[in-house]
Amino acid sequence: MGKAAIDKGNYPALSLLVILAAGCNQNDHSRETWVRRPQAMLFFDAVGQREQGRVSYTLVSPSAMRGAEDSLLRTPWRAISQRELTELAPGTPVAPPQGTELYLVRAVKYPGSAGVFDVFRNPDGDVWIRYSTMGHRELPLHRHRVIVSLESPPRRLYVSAHMIQ
Repeated sequence: MGKAAIDKGNYPALSLLVILAAGCNQNDHSRETWVRRPQAMLFFDAVGQREQGRVSYTLVSPSAMRGAEDSLLRTPWRAISQRELTELAPGTPVAPPQGTELYLVRAVKYPGSAGVFDVFRNPDGDVWIRYSTMGHRELPLHRHRVIVSLESPPRRLYVSAHMIQ
């Protein structure tokens, strides 16, 4: 957002970014190698007021977490089969939506918190896995795994966690 956008009175977009920055605890998670924060504007439309491309997701079951993590040690995502879906997330519908493929992707979360994941895909094919929760103290991040259905492989994968105070 340049000077021209501010001069033209684009205050709602600027206000939203200031509120998001002030209301989130942006802990330094530099020790967690799975964290890769996007520039927020990569996932906002031209007005900057609404998030684009929400993607549905399925969490990997706790019993399958370790094996799923091992398969993501060297790559941030990988395609999976329908058979793998039933092993990683029992009870999930077996067939992905028409025209999509299943991908196992990296994610992070705060331990023991009752937060939520949001998954977004922008028009360039970048995917952002964001975990959000309420809290007042810094916690270490734990690795998590998520399954998404996408029309094509992610161009880039961004992973972040935010604690709203």
